[in-house]
Amino acid sequence: MTELLDTRFPWYEMATGRLEIYHRIKLWRALTGDETFDLDFWVTRVTNRPRRISLATRSGGRR
Repeated sequence: MTELLDTRFPWYEMATGRLEIYHRIKLWRALTGDETFDLDFWVTRVTNRPRRISLATRSGGRR
């Protein structure tokens, strides 16, 4: 199944192709109920990003 989900088409531009694969993985997760499925860490790379912390947030909103 991973080969099918990773199929790329020549009419997709680079960014569109990446987004398509990301959405295929999210759809497969929803259909199978397997939230751990990932194809070459496509979803993990996006969802595992550290949060940005602003100076105001760290100091409790005071400057």
